[in-house]
Amino acid sequence: MTQISEYMTKVPHSIEPNCTVQDAKERMYELGVTHLPVMSGGKVIGILSERDILYLKGMNAIDISQVKVGHTMTEEPVTVLEDQDLKSVCSLMVEKKIGSTLVQGKDGKLSGIFTYTDALKALAAS
Repeated sequence: MTQISEYMTKVPHSIEPNCTVQDAKERMYELGVTHLPVMSGGKVIGILSERDILYLKGMNAIDISQVKVGHTMTEEPVTVLEDQDLKSVCSLMVEKKIGSTLVQGKDGKLSGIFTYTDALKALAAS
């Protein structure tokens, strides 16, 4: 059984809820990522995706340099344990129609993120 921890991105970069969406967009671009966990006080409180930003930018009257990440993020993101099997996590992502899931260790802390890109890498390696 292949565990999700074999293909996840370990200890992903994150952003705080009081940052602007513009800050998040720039950070994603610099890091070459499409998802950022939103952290407050060392705990995950949400996730922000490139899709969330594109949706917001599509609303012409909104200036993303004035909108806070905490108002745009998806609260209570889907989270899996790092010892879950790859197939079940991919099935969950398909079922929920999501591009990523956060991965937590046995201690309950964020240990990684698993995205559709990681899923494609796993497929290519099989």
